[in-house]
Amino acid sequence: MSSLVGTTRQCSPNFDRVREYTDVICFSFKNLPYAIEAELSAWTAFLQRAMDAAYNSEVVVDNLHNLIAEQRRCVREVAASHVLAALCEQPAAPSPAPSPSPAPADDSRTPRTPRTPRTPTSLERRAPSAVSTPIQRD
Repeated sequence: MSSLVGTTRQCSPNFDRVREYTDVICFSFKNLPYAIEAELSAWTAFLQRAMDAAYNSEVVVDNLHNLIAEQRRCVREVAASHVLAALCEQPAAPSPAPSPSPAPADDSRTPRTPRTPRTPTSLERRAPSAVSTPIQRD
């Protein structure tokens, strides 16, 4: 009988220790989903910020391309302008005795090109997409 009492005395502390470990493990497992959810939320927020940064970078690059194209168009328009050609041409040497001739009614010294629908003027309004083309978000 004494061996049975000794075994019972040994089982009781072991049982208490097992119950204590079980309580700790159960508490950890109950809180594990909350910890996983918090970690996933942090990663989701990080990825959202990364996606926003990539989207904003694409918009900035697209706007820079549009600005470069607009500057090239302006340079072509100015280079083809008859006003620039008139300003850049060398003045003629003055003649010693000007001939008396009636002044023309219109200024025929600068050639004028007729405006056609294909020749743009600098005051025309352009579509907003000519300046900025935002990328559509999903």
